[in-house]
This record gives sequence, structure tokens and C-alpha cells, in this order.
Amino acid sequence: RIHPKPVITFNKQMFMSLRGLTDDDFLTRLLDSMGFHEFIQERGAPYRPCDVFDDLTAHIQTLLEGERDDHHRSLRNIHDLGKQLYQNENPSNQVFAQKIPRASDEAYNKLETTFPHLNAEIIAEVIVDGQSKLTLANRIASSVKKSKPRNVPCAVIRQHDELLSCGVRRLEVLRECITNIFESKITEARKTFQAVKRALRTKAARKALTQELSKGLKYNRSVLDSSQFDLIVKLLNAALIEEDAMGQDFTVARAVLPLATMFCRKLGGGGGIMQFIYSKIQHHSVWGSQQFWENCFYSDVEQHIRSLYRAEGSSVNGLTRTESSGENEAMSALDIAAEQLKLWSTLSDTERQSRVQSEESTVYSQAVHYSNRMVYMRIPLDMRRGVTLLRTGTGLEGQ
Repeated sequence: RIHPKPVITFNKQMFMSLRGLTDDDFLTRLLDSMGFHEFIQERGAPYRPCDVFDDLTAHIQTLLEGERDDHHRSLRNIHDLGKQLYQNENPSNQVFAQKIPRASDEAYNKLETTFPHLNAEIIAEVIVDGQSKLTLANRIASSVKKSKPRNVPCAVIRQHDELLSCGVRRLEVLRECITNIFESKITEARKTFQAVKRALRTKAARKALTQELSKGLKYNRSVLDSSQFDLIVKLLNAALIEEDAMGQDFTVARAVLPLATMFCRKLGGGGGIMQFIYSKIQHHSVWGSQQFWENCFYSDVEQHIRSLYRAEGSSVNGLTRTESSGENEAMSALDIAAEQLKLWSTLSDTERQSRVQSEESTVYSQAVHYSNRMVYMRIPLDMRRGVTLLRTGTGLEGQ
């Protein structure tokens, strides 16, 4: 959220996933430390005064690649960095040192019975001399370059493609199986079904599963027959079992969440009753994680606020959707936040209030939406099963 006060959270799962470090125990502990959270609060704003650290982290990958086979270049970069740090600490060659006079040893041996007479001229000279030294100190302090607020430079991260680690053949089998399910070729789908379930032990295959199921929604295939419904439920349960074992990695579970409320089947009896997939996957422990719901909520709020300002920018600039889509898609959420923080001081009170209300309504609508989602995923339709889950200690603690 940007207005009225920036609210920016750190997405640890995405940070580690983009770098292929999801299993790094040291990095996980570091990102959970109190010191790192203070670091995020201090430097998380996308529009603020920047320093050497910001510029260095934005280009560190390029520097490391250039230093890989060049030892002298590495030393030269270290020397240049050290020179910048030294200049920050010593901006002027003339060092100001305040001189405090010390009393001589003879002064302590003199016993003055009366307070000495003070000379007004000497006192005036001391004051003038102190003021001149203070002016010099202020001039030295003003010589230090105070950087103006600007957009914080961001590093270009080469994403770690997890799909390559799964194997092309396995992904082809998975896609073929999902296609056969949607086309009601159940016999063909069952031939590769067990192989697909074994492939779901890898995270790449689980992500590919959610992507293929999302494609089915685009072609209005959300209403399934009983055979299609059962096969998709089994695949999602197999994927979520692996997610339960992953701990705090909610990438696949987040992708399953909208699918669970979209795919459904008609129950017999002629009453037109629809059964959704969420009723068959409620028993997984990931739905009981508060961190999971927070991450999903923050992510969806970010997407909607990003869309809000992208649409506003297109209308202000007078561009059509096609003309502005390329530039807007390239802007990240932090880029949009930095641009809005930069424009905040130039807006009128009416415009400020309008933007605050727009974001407030976006957050409120998502809060209502996620309240419904939590009811779907956490409250079982069969209360006898809910009592069983409570007794076994899975999924409904404290309800």
C-alpha cells in the first residue's frame, strides 16, 4: 500500500525462489532475524535518499561477473569503493578540532579568596573567536553532499528457472494428462496418471500443474463431470501433501487457492447442487497457517493497487491500452510506489484524499474476499469431519 503511509512488506519466499535458495538454512535464519527486519524498515522505501550501498547492491552482479577472471580489476573496484567511503567520512582536508583550554598546575595551587574581576574586552574576544570556529564547522558540514530523494536503483535478478530442473519429458506427460482430463479422455489420462503423481514430488511439476489447470479456466472448463473432478482432486491433494512437507514455501498453495473455488461438478439428484474442489482439499495443514494467508493477502492487494495506478496513468497520459501496456507491465510495484511518493507533494488535498479512498476500498474489498476464502478452506461442510480433525489435532486448532 502507498497512501496515506507506505506499507511495504518483505516477501521472503519470492526473494529466495528467484535466487534458487529455497533450501538455504542460513539465509532463512538471516531473513527471520530482528536485525534484518530493522534493515527492511529503514531501507524498504522505494523513494528516499540513496547512498553507496544502494548503488553497489544494484550493480553487484555485473561487478562480480567482470571480476571472475580478473584479479586486478577486483582490487581496483575495492580501492574505488574504499575511496568513496573515506570521502564520506572526511569530506574536507581541513579537519576542525575544538580546542578546550586546560588549567595549568600552578592554577590549582593558588588560593583565591575573592572572585576575580572579569575583563569585558577579553570575554568579547573569546565569544567572537568561538563564533568564527562554529562558522567554520558549519561550512565543513555543509560541504558534505546531501543526496536528494530519488528512486532506489534495483538489481536485475536472473530468475532461477525451476521448470528446467524437472525434466522436459515429465512436463510433457503432465500437460498431456491434464489435456486428456479436460477433453474427457479419461482412459488415456489414467494411463499416465501415476507417472504424473510421482512427478509432483518436484516443485517445478507442481507449479506446472497449477499453470495447466489455470489454462483450463480460460476456456470455460470449470464445470467438470465426476471422473474429471475426481482426477483433478487427486492431483491437487498429491501436490498439497508435498507442500505441507515444504514448511513455509506457499508458492503452489497460493496458486491452488483460486482454483479451489472455480472448479466444480454437479451432484446427482436434480437439485442443481454444485460441489467445489475446496470441499475435498480442506484437510491440508497449509490452510491453517496464518503466514500463508498474510502472504496471499498482501500479494493480491499489491496486484490490485498496481492495476489501479496503471489504469490511472494510462488515462492521464491519454494513451490507449495497447500503447501503454508495454511500459506499465515493465514497471514493478516498487517503481509505481516510488513514482506515487514522488508526486505526493505536488497533489492537492482533494487528489490526495481521492487516492487514499481508492486504496482503502481496494484493501477493504480484498479483506472481504479473503474472509470468504478462509471460510471455504477452513470450515468443513460435514461437521462430523470437523470434530474428527479437531480430535486428531490437524487443521482446526482453537476453533
